[in-house]
Amino acid sequence: AEKPVFVHADLMKGVASDREGLLFLKEQVGFAGIVTTKPHLVKTARSVGLMCIQRTFLIDIQSLENALESIQKNPPDAVEFMPALASSAIGRIKSRIQIPLIMAGLVSCEGEIAAAFDAGADAVSMSRYDLWEEC
Repeated sequence: AEKPVFVHADLMKGVASDREGLLFLKEQVGFAGIVTTKPHLVKTARSVGLMCIQRTFLIDIQSLENALESIQKNPPDAVEFMPALASSAIGRIKSRIQIPLIMAGLVSCEGEIAAAFDAGADAVSMSRYDLWEEC
């Protein structure tokens, strides 16, 4: 569909998540970028010309603050916050970072998708195929 393809670097088997492994993914496989929970991989991916989405899990206010500080120090191309049901935090996140915000995880109905967009999310990621048509 001529869309950029991202690989979840944290789940890769057989290719190291280091500079050489990321160069291989870019040059030999043709991936546009990676998704990772590891801030150090953001910097490495960007240094080899890969786009990077940093995935962050919101557990409490401190995890949000830590994530925002990390993102501001080493900005990815986009950030994915999980779970998507944390739409009440979107305003706080958008006030501190100026990169696309993807909400993901535990999305189970159209109302949750709408709530994330209404709160200011730029995208919603989900694994339920039946909801893809709704977006």
